[in-house]
Amino acid sequence: MAEFSDEARRLRSGRFEVEFSLIVDVKGRPQDVCLTKSAGYGLDANAARAVQRYGFKPAAKDGKRVPARISIGVFFQLH
Repeated sequence: MAEFSDEARRLRSGRFEVEFSLIVDVKGRPQDVCLTKSAGYGLDANAARAVQRYGFKPAAKDGKRVPARISIGVFFQLH
């Protein structure tokens, strides 16, 4: 799970989204994680660390696992 940064907590409210493009390898691990939409406030780095720990179901083609590029969003919300 991605954690809020101290900088974002000081805002006291808001909704933020960070987006990444990455490759899911044949073992379901994220590779080549690239930021495509920044939220700022120190949230990008926290979201990237969380995404690096994610596990995915690998894509398959003709019954074999293959690497695939995906896009993923990480959402933060302060109340």
